[in-house]
Amino acid sequence: MILRLLPFVVLLVACAVSNSTGTFVLINKCDKQIKHVHIEISGSVFDFENIMPQGKRMGRFKVKGDSHYDIAASFEGGKKIRRKVGYVTNGFNYKHIINITENDIAIADSKIE
Repeated sequence: MILRLLPFVVLLVACAVSNSTGTFVLINKCDKQIKHVHIEISGSVFDFENIMPQGKRMGRFKVKGDSHYDIAASFEGGKKIRRKVGYVTNGFNYKHIINITENDIAIADSKIE
């Protein structure tokens, strides 16, 4: 019985001590400056200020388990937008490109390793 459970225990421990990481590039795809962006994912928090049109910001985080991006953006002029996008889970490394427009926040490209 113990030998049958051993593979599951090994898998569980491997996932628990996973060195999975995620990286993202955030791109301002609108013609207005983004005053502030707040991102939360997998226990990590990122805040970026004053992103010019076509400007980029990057972030790296440890994937601790199942999670998604919770992104809130405030634009020059006062408009705000918030979206929950994407998905990560431990055991994999992620590379995402996230586009922000005046009306949407979306993952434009996703690579899993």
